[in-house]
Amino acid sequence: MRYARRVAGVVVLLAAALYLVQVVDGRALGAAVGAALRRPWALAGALVLYAAAFGARTWAWCRVLPGLGGGQAWAALHVSLAGNHVLPFRLGEALRVTSVLRRTGLPAAPVTASAVVLRTADLLSVLGLAVLGAPALFGWWAAVLVGLLLALGGVAFGWLVRLRRAGSPVRLPGAPVAGAVAGAWLLEAAVMWAAAGVAGVPISYPAAVAVTAVTIAAQALAVTPGGGSSRRSMSSTTSCWRSSGIRRMPKARLAVLRSAVTTPCEK
Repeated sequence: MRYARRVAGVVVLLAAALYLVQVVDGRALGAAVGAALRRPWALAGALVLYAAAFGARTWAWCRVLPGLGGGQAWAALHVSLAGNHVLPFRLGEALRVTSVLRRTGLPAAPVTASAVVLRTADLLSVLGLAVLGAPALFGWWAAVLVGLLLALGGVAFGWLVRLRRAGSPVRLPGAPVAGAVAGAWLLEAAVMWAAAGVAGVPISYPAAVAVTAVTIAAQALAVTPGGGSSRRSMSSTTSCWRSSGIRRMPKARLAVLRSAVTTPCEK
């Protein structure tokens, strides 16, 4: 069985490499890599802040679920991230729960309830930032999405309350957890800010927050793996760039900026 999985992994890797060779613009990729190599410390600093964003989410989950170790929470978040890049319909979200259940002896109920509460808070935070940064880009679909998330989060929060009353070792999320969840997106925006500087597209940090939040909020409705090809996602990102004063940019710059947003998007 293990051998079969390895063979399947190699086949998938080769297929992905073949696909990338066909669709990636080599010149744009080379220019983007060259731009990054000329300012490596800027991107290195952004990656540190990106890791700090995951650290904030890890702390928040361990705070709500005290029996969960930091390493297990960190690993589960990254498994979910990877899953969303290769699975359609945001199926990677379920992997954060299954990863913890497979690696720990924690009961399924508190793991699932805490994960759903924090994930809905995560998405509500980024939607709030997106609406604040670019309110003109959001219509009825955003209101529907917020309503669905509030309903889901309310059910999961009620589940946590019942688990706590029944003696399950869980904590109800408070202001520190909410701050960590929202602050994680502000840390992630540093990746966009640094990438924009490397690509020669000077934008303010608030604009970087707006572009990052708008892209991620639009991808909440994505059905394709990664969500990067979503028409709504790309059009919303482009509109947000234009509202920030960026009208045109060369392909190489767009490659840097697009990868800076779409790679960390699926949390």
